[in-house]
Amino acid sequence: MDESMNSTMAGSWRDQLAELDAEGRTEDALDVLRRAAFERPDDADLGFMVGERLKKSGHLRDAAVVFALVSSLDNEHMRFRALLERAECLRLTGDYSGASADISRAMLIDPGSHWPVVAMAEVYSSAGRDGERLEFIERHYDALRPDGKAELARYASGMQAYWRFEATRGTPGWGPMAPERVPALEKAGIILLVKDEADIIGQNLVHHYQLGFRCFCLINNMSTDGTKEKIEDFRERHLDAFVLLVDDPVAGHYQSKKMMMYADVFVKHAALVGCNIAWVFLIDADEFIAAENTYSMQAAIEKFEGYLNNYENKIIVFHWIHCASSLPKDVFDDKTNPFETFNKYTSRLLPVVPKISYRSDSDLAIMEGNHFVRSITCPLNAVITAALGGWYIWHFSLRSRDHVRKKIINGGRAFEGTVGLESHGEHWRERYSLYQKYGEAIVSQVLQNHIDSILKLDDVNDTDSSTGAVSDLDSRTSSSNQLILSVEQDRHLLNIRGNLNDWEAQIAEARNHAERTENKVEAVRRLAWLQAAGGLLDEAEATLLASAEMFGDRGNAFYSIAALRLAQGDPAGMLMFFDRALSNCDVSEKKRAEIEDLKKSFDDNRFFMPFILDSVGVDPFSHDFLCFVGPQKVSAAERPTYSRFMEHALPVIGLISGAAINILERDHALNGASYWYHLHLGHHHWLNGDRAKTDFHYGCARLESLSHKIMPTHFNAGVLTWLDSRSVNALAVEPAVDFVGVDGWRWCAPSDELAPPQLTIVVGCDSGYFAYFPKLLLSLIKTVMHSAVKNVTLLHIHFAEPDRAQLEFLEKWSKRLNHAGSNLHLSYAFGSLKYAEPGIFTCLRFLALPELFSRYNADTIIIDIDDIISADFFEKVDGLRAADLALRMHNFDESQRQIAGEPWSINASQMYVAANEIGKLYSKILKNFISVAYDPSLPTNWTIDQNAVGQAFDYCRKKYSKINVINLVEYGSITVMPHNIGGKEALFNFHGAVTIYNFEEFLKEVS
Repeated sequence: MDESMNSTMAGSWRDQLAELDAEGRTEDALDVLRRAAFERPDDADLGFMVGERLKKSGHLRDAAVVFALVSSLDNEHMRFRALLERAECLRLTGDYSGASADISRAMLIDPGSHWPVVAMAEVYSSAGRDGERLEFIERHYDALRPDGKAELARYASGMQAYWRFEATRGTPGWGPMAPERVPALEKAGIILLVKDEADIIGQNLVHHYQLGFRCFCLINNMSTDGTKEKIEDFRERHLDAFVLLVDDPVAGHYQSKKMMMYADVFVKHAALVGCNIAWVFLIDADEFIAAENTYSMQAAIEKFEGYLNNYENKIIVFHWIHCASSLPKDVFDDKTNPFETFNKYTSRLLPVVPKISYRSDSDLAIMEGNHFVRSITCPLNAVITAALGGWYIWHFSLRSRDHVRKKIINGGRAFEGTVGLESHGEHWRERYSLYQKYGEAIVSQVLQNHIDSILKLDDVNDTDSSTGAVSDLDSRTSSSNQLILSVEQDRHLLNIRGNLNDWEAQIAEARNHAERTENKVEAVRRLAWLQAAGGLLDEAEATLLASAEMFGDRGNAFYSIAALRLAQGDPAGMLMFFDRALSNCDVSEKKRAEIEDLKKSFDDNRFFMPFILDSVGVDPFSHDFLCFVGPQKVSAAERPTYSRFMEHALPVIGLISGAAINILERDHALNGASYWYHLHLGHHHWLNGDRAKTDFHYGCARLESLSHKIMPTHFNAGVLTWLDSRSVNALAVEPAVDFVGVDGWRWCAPSDELAPPQLTIVVGCDSGYFAYFPKLLLSLIKTVMHSAVKNVTLLHIHFAEPDRAQLEFLEKWSKRLNHAGSNLHLSYAFGSLKYAEPGIFTCLRFLALPELFSRYNADTIIIDIDDIISADFFEKVDGLRAADLALRMHNFDESQRQIAGEPWSINASQMYVAANEIGKLYSKILKNFISVAYDPSLPTNWTIDQNAVGQAFDYCRKKYSKINVINLVEYGSITVMPHNIGGKEALFNFHGAVTIYNFEEFLKEVS
């Protein structure tokens, strides 16, 4: 075969591979590679690629076979790599002797490389021989090349730091100690490259000054936020310190080169004023050197002194401890101690990230990021691990939304303008690209993921040793950002396959139900779906034909039969029934013509009816297409429509069932990870009680939705404002920042001298919805007047953006009602919102709850403002007094366990909250949830109130073993709601439209 033919074939399989990879078809891509490798058995690169794919897919034994074949070829470089990859496969499958043999062969090929030494150390770790690892490393260190020595020293230091951290982190009260002077640091210099770090640079300089540093070099890279002024202020306040401030006009992120260049200048410049710098420390503005408190401060200082004063020591390696706040912050106050605010620390030293200091007379080349040196010639024991003396770098990397935004923009632009460092800063490049596309949503997600990654490190899988991170620092350092950049889920989380239920029993039950129920159409259609899912396609079609004879279902039935015919590979039958479905629906001639044109553009075997209908704006049929035809491979253009149909179809099947999982798994094989895939797995795990998996999949669904601009249906909008369990747990103990802007509102309340209320009724609105308030107030006055209840009831309205006339109305009637002889008082709070939009207007009443409980300590009713108080209102409320909570809970069983629907499906329209410990905690979580979850950059915050209600209830239900909850769905509505009368307009006009202008006239009629 000539070279041109080979080139053509190579191009062909590479094109196929690229296309399959882009579509997420992993197994198909692997098959293409296998075939190509079979045709080219001597192509080491191709064989290695197959082995890598197999290994990544978890086919370790198959990968080991492929790597064995590659290791027998003549290409020495590929033989070396294949032996090490095969050794890792063997190690992971427990074959430690086979792994050791392959590593020994690799050592013979390249005795100066550190990679075989690291690989053997990992084998020792997996085999339970941890104590031998350091000895093995020391034995092989001297034979390595200088670059290999550096890599192995970094690995060994990370390993020791990890062990030390594991041994001490669990100590009760573990944490950092306040800085005290280390005398030897007076002969050390500290260099920082800074850009827009005004919120923390002052604290950093003061902290390290207190630690003992007296020589500082600050390289200010075009800051615009006051960073330079903070440095100058520090210099003026600390005249005994030498502070060299350099204005760096080069935007490109050449950190390593800049630091090394200025380090030389710094040492020489300091010498001119009598400061002899023996050690150079390279840190960032968000890095603080401090000791952890399992040593006494004096013992820690003595350790540090010993490291600095021993001339044989050449490098001191510190390791990051990642720090975060419990909840996201908008801004970080530059006068705040970061150790107090960011007091949540990683429970594992992962990823293992080093930062170094070195002797100023050393001739070392620093790696990008100042994480280590490129090569060394000194003995291994001249590289000191600071963690062994209790010293670490405490890393406050992402401090607030404001800081994250700056960091994304500055980091992205810096690397954008950098030549020669294209392989560095990948996470900043990608975050910046996402920020340019999606804006603030990425900012909030980056910060939330950072917090989650720190709080969740207890869940890190430690099957591999801790130091696997050290051998590939860059990839591991960016791993915490992967949810932002690609939504690759861990397939082992599912461990669920197609265990479909007993279909015959279900079909018999569905047939009996169809015979006895009044809702024949729905029951018959479910029977047809069960028959189709069980493979009884002819019976399913017969059932659907019977359904077509029922009132109102003719078009739907024919449409479903068309889907069945499509599933059977009968395009002619599909087209016939599709046309019959259209003929039974009100579709204009113009739309029919558009549909006919679109039909021609589809292959008969790829005809996708929902996409065609959606493309022309026709949606006349029920959403059970996917129930009958099953998952389909869809194009990028079809994904939004397909997503909508998935969201309607899967609840019909039953999200708690194995059948839904079976469909999702089949869909995943066709379309890869998707918004609808993760959304419905989240629903499934929620209903099955697995919160960790729920949080994981909802997080992925949110990112898929934002990244691919797939708008959730209205009943799934809650996935965008979902908070995971750790965040909700924090809401129960810590006050949240008032992100919405209600805490500063003006309150107008009855005098404290009046009798306190025994019941509070709360509503909230903007100026538009205030139109319903006069009728609500009138109905409540009427009910109080005709009620035997003598206790005081308080009506409170939380009111955004009122106009003058509306405020005058409230002021007038609060004065009329708030007196000693009145059983009805009126209070109101009003002001502006930072973000005035419908999603937050619905939440205003919940934001008022903690303050109302603090003021009045009264049982509380929360209702919609467009309700009417009925004559039996107080009688209904009395029936709730024994409860802790009363909620409108659809799809819950008697034990308050949800059995269908979404977590945010508890209706927020009305509820009762007792003035006890449970009710007050519930109210606190409601307010904090809304304050934290609300994000104005989201395409919608709709259902955030129901999300808060659902999660607050779930938290309280789990916290309190005895909680009395009344389900208002069964108990009955406590007010007259719009749907009871015929809608909002009908309610507004019910017995006359009551306004602020005619209110008094209506009141006279009531009196």
